[in-house]
Amino acid sequence: MSKPEEKTPSQELTTTQPGRLAIVPPAKASRAPKLKQVGEPKNGVVCMAPDVSGNDDLQAHQAGLERALGTSDLHLAQTLAQQASVTALSGTNDVEKCNLALAALHSIGPENSLEAMLAVQMVGVHNLAMEFLGRAACEKQPEVIDTNLNRAERLLRLYSTQAQTLKACRARGQQTIRVERVEVNSGGQAIVGAVSHSPGGA
Repeated sequence: MSKPEEKTPSQELTTTQPGRLAIVPPAKASRAPKLKQVGEPKNGVVCMAPDVSGNDDLQAHQAGLERALGTSDLHLAQTLAQQASVTALSGTNDVEKCNLALAALHSIGPENSLEAMLAVQMVGVHNLAMEFLGRAACEKQPEVIDTNLNRAERLLRLYSTQAQTLKACRARGQQTIRVERVEVNSGGQAIVGAVSHSPGGA
């Protein structure tokens, strides 16, 4: 009798930890998560829920949410998503703004909460920069155009700095050896890289 196959943590949907997102196969995280409005707004607050149909879609939504926000903590994920959606000025309603922000974060794919926070800032800076560029394009007064262009320029410089910071975070731990110049005399040998000696000098 064959032994039943055991599921690894990357294959099994975990539902026993309240406030935690499910751990699911990476393939299910290929789609950006989407939300939908539930009921009518109360005191100006829109209630949202995963826009899914069936358990498979729910797993995909949870996996996509974890990929988009770099954390399995549900409360942190919700907070970061809300922060990113505040600057999504192109959406027609709160749900659309949140979905646009989630799609942008999902494409960046932060690997941890630190990268997720940086990604949220990048989305906000990008949105505001595009807003000021749009205002400049619609204006006719040179002074107003220059003001908006200057604001956009500062934001785009900040975005470039953020992108470099994200690149540096992802490169952390990777060792790079750069050889500027090596001179080898006749009969000599050059070794580039780590050199270790065994006991006894062999």
